Amino acid sequence: MKMRNGLQIFDQCGCRAIWRRSLILMFVIMAYCRTPAMAQRNEAGKEIAKDLLRALIESQLERQGRESYGPGRPVPPVIGEIPRPTQATPEMIQIRRILASMSQDTNALSAVVSEEGRRNPDLRRLTADMIQFQGIVRAGQQRADRENNHLAMQLAIQNMDQAWKPLAHQIGTTRSSSVTLRQTAERISQLDVQACQILGIRDQFNMRELVRAADVLSADIRTLMDEVSYNGSLSPDRSRLLARLRKLQDQATLFANLAAGGGQFQAVVAEYRNLFQSWQVLRPELDQYSARTVSRTAARIQETHRTIHQLLRLEFSFDQTMVQKMAETLERELTELYRSITLEQMLSLTDNRSLPAAADELFGTAQNLTDVVTRKESMPAVGEAWLYLQERWELFEFYLMTIRTPEIRRRIEGVSQSIYLLQDSIGVTVTFDRRVLSRQAATLEGMADHLQLIVRRWLSRSGQQDVALGNQIQRLAERCRELTQLINTGRDQGTLVIKCDEVIAEWQQLRPALNRCETEEKEPVEQTIDAFIPALIQLRTMLEN
Repeated sequence: MKMRNGLQIFDQCGCRAIWRRSLILMFVIMAYCRTPAMAQRNEAGKEIAKDLLRALIESQLERQGRESYGPGRPVPPVIGEIPRPTQATPEMIQIRRILASMSQDTNALSAVVSEEGRRNPDLRRLTADMIQFQGIVRAGQQRADRENNHLAMQLAIQNMDQAWKPLAHQIGTTRSSSVTLRQTAERISQLDVQACQILGIRDQFNMRELVRAADVLSADIRTLMDEVSYNGSLSPDRSRLLARLRKLQDQATLFANLAAGGGQFQAVVAEYRNLFQSWQVLRPELDQYSARTVSRTAARIQETHRTIHQLLRLEFSFDQTMVQKMAETLERELTELYRSITLEQMLSLTDNRSLPAAADELFGTAQNLTDVVTRKESMPAVGEAWLYLQERWELFEFYLMTIRTPEIRRRIEGVSQSIYLLQDSIGVTVTFDRRVLSRQAATLEGMADHLQLIVRRWLSRSGQQDVALGNQIQRLAERCRELTQLINTGRDQGTLVIKCDEVIAEWQQLRPALNRCETEEKEPVEQTIDAFIPALIQLRTMLEN
């Protein structure tokens, strides 16, 4: 959106450009994690992190007693029947040594991931999994210190192996990782192999999560069949397409049953490869249809495949054709939404004069995303294009908030779903530096203070007195100051979101009254409004991510 002169009063340092340049894009397999870097900035944050890790260890210890036995796991003896010698068995001595070394290497790896993650977004997304694995290893080490019979360690080692292998796979495929990181991960992998060999544990997978993903996949394929059946605008050769979908459904059911029935790891992987290959062959035929429900269901199926790839430690490449198709569909949805808004509805909006410009920028960012994908530009460029689109959509949606017509609300919800499905398909997660949040909040606070000065001049004129309006603008300025203080004192994201929503609520109550200004302050008021709303929604979007 073009900034008017009013914004220059508050943003002499170019904050809008700074927060974009400071933005960090992370491309992930549909997983969002928060970096612990903030917690490490002060002692209080470190203590919170330690408490969370201790709670995780206790949770893992409790879960180890309830864990079911999955594929690749030897059936362990009943705990009560395990002999309890007074001296540790030779195997237990080895396990203790292995776990002690693994604990040291895991701590070192966690530190490397945290350090390099500041410069490498692909590593930063692994922080949560790394902390969880630390807890699992420490829980296993504590269990080993209490037991003398190595048979009592089977479940603990199985859980550890199950958590490590997907994490090791992601670390191994991370770009621009250091030699230290790779060497430390390799040492942990070797120690994991040694522990599994002692207890006879074969290659395994997370059966619970895999079965859940397989069930979701099967259900979505059934949904896709129904949508193809009911949509008369699809290909005239619909019967052939339905037959192929039924065959795909049978393959998905077979895969789900094999995973749930405890099939061997390599057998499960082979069956899944066949299933995924059948899906890839079918995809081009589905992509040529413009039916919105079919496109969205296909996108959900593709994301489930991404999850299964991760669980089975398989490579999953960026689907350029699908993302391009989704971006083009989004452009049509935005056009349909804008055309469905009547002139009467548009004139009823409080900020109706800002809507055409916001729509123009939104359509421009949507077209830009399609162009970036079509030109096969780099993943960071695609992610940045999506970010600009999301930012413009949040503002446009805010302007339409007061339109409650069911048809319009349905279209708005549909566009929101499409944008976030695009986010999942691209694999982008967005985080912001707290310093950028602080600058943005300070800019917003400055705007509120400036608006308060203008309104006071307006209300000081003869016949313009309005105590209620004066109190409203005062509350808005106070809420903005409180939000800035909370950000600067390092409060958690949930608290900041609540406070930002309070600012939005105050603004929504105040905004209609500002239209009553007919004095010479009218133009400065409008200029400030034009700057304040985008800055407010921008900050809310940053906190939301």
